[in-house]
Amino acid sequence: MKKILIVILLLIGGCDEVSKSAEDPIMTNQSATIEIELLTPINKITTHTSSPFTESCMPQVNICWYKIQKSANDSDLPTINVKNNGSILSLDHAVSTTIALNKDRTENIENLNVILRGLPKGSTHEQYRDLIFSL
Repeated sequence: MKKILIVILLLIGGCDEVSKSAEDPIMTNQSATIEIELLTPINKITTHTSSPFTESCMPQVNICWYKIQKSANDSDLPTINVKNNGSILSLDHAVSTTIALNKDRTENIENLNVILRGLPKGSTHEQYRDLIFSL
């Protein structure tokens, strides 16, 4: 009976192995980097990004929202690099990124909203200060 239990435990323990791709940022402990260049077409960004944007549109007013949203508890939150006129603003640990477009006016990205992960409740004033200064 003990031998059967040992064999079952070994078989169950071996079931946890999953093939892992080296390109997957979750498996390599590297966060994805999403490049967003202002005044470029939204299709260029949505087709060339590693994290998929979800699209929701209101056809009555021809406005669409493109969004990437993750849980603040994820360990692999993406880095958003916003490019404009040769300058790059890098924002680490983005929880949510939203781009809104009025398609009657333009298909180009003119603005975006990025929400970054904050500190956990009960953090000290010094920790908040260090977080703000690191941005």
